[in-house]
Amino acid sequence: LEAAQHQNRLFVADVSHELRTPLTALTAEASIVREHLDELPPESRRAAEMLVNDVARLRTLVEELMELSRFDANAEHVALEKVDLGRLIETVRAARSPNARFQAPERPVAIDADPRRLERILGNFLDNAKEHAGDADVEIQLDGRRDEVVIAVSDRGPGVPADRLELIFDRFTKVDPSRAGGSSGLGLAIAAEHAALMGGYLQAMNREDGGLRLE
Repeated sequence: LEAAQHQNRLFVADVSHELRTPLTALTAEASIVREHLDELPPESRRAAEMLVNDVARLRTLVEELMELSRFDANAEHVALEKVDLGRLIETVRAARSPNARFQAPERPVAIDADPRRLERILGNFLDNAKEHAGDADVEIQLDGRRDEVVIAVSDRGPGVPADRLELIFDRFTKVDPSRAGGSSGLGLAIAAEHAALMGGYLQAMNREDGGLRLE
């Protein structure tokens, strides 16, 4: 099993690096097409829009694969600094999910952490909520009163089947295998890797009144 896992990691690293060069060219070409979409005839515009969107999705996938290959190669290192969590959460919320609700605590909650990794985790949580539930009913909570600090993102989406809940942070896992398109199934796995590097952990639970809570 260890040998098979090692071969799988090598394959992921090799494929992502091989795709990087042609993808750079595709991205540049797609950006040119995007700038001239309004000039295209209606019968061609839809195909061009699909091309631009698919190249963007491919770029995201390759970037995620390369990020995972760095984790597998132990090439990721934590840069700790004092972080005001309320301020960081508000910055990420405004950029990634402006309709999400967040009420910062009255007293600042500051911890020693890597802000880039915290932003990555929270951003992936918000992207997941937006994909499955939209961002109108998304709520971010910060609880620093206990022995451990908890950042949670809750939504009012369909939740996750009970038999797949424990798999939500596994690589290439989609809670609804029949769902076409959408994400690669890597976002939450990447978030879990970042959390582990900082000595934390992630968990998911269905809400009693519907929806999913990630923390």
